[in-house]
Amino acid sequence: MKKKSEKTWEEQFDRITEDNDGHFGHNVEVNKKYLKKLLSVGEDIGALEVLDEYTIRITLPSCGMIDPVYRENMLLHLLTYGPIPSKCIFNKKKDQLTVEWHY
Repeated sequence: MKKKSEKTWEEQFDRITEDNDGHFGHNVEVNKKYLKKLLSVGEDIGALEVLDEYTIRITLPSCGMIDPVYRENMLLHLLTYGPIPSKCIFNKKKDQLTVEWHY
């Protein structure tokens, strides 16, 4: 649950890693640099939300708002560069991708 004082995914990430002895991901290390890169290959296409110590949610904008290649770049990066997620769930109605690093 997002606190009112937390405005960015970076703040959420910092709080969660603080509570988790500096770790994000279960039996794998995901860092802030990786998440920044993930957003940058997609041209900052999505709103990223850190849900817990191993889960993020990316809300993608509609295809009409951006070139679809940016969505594809972000998804390809997510699925081909380590650490590769253990679980990805796409909610078509909300256009959200929930990603877990839980091995």
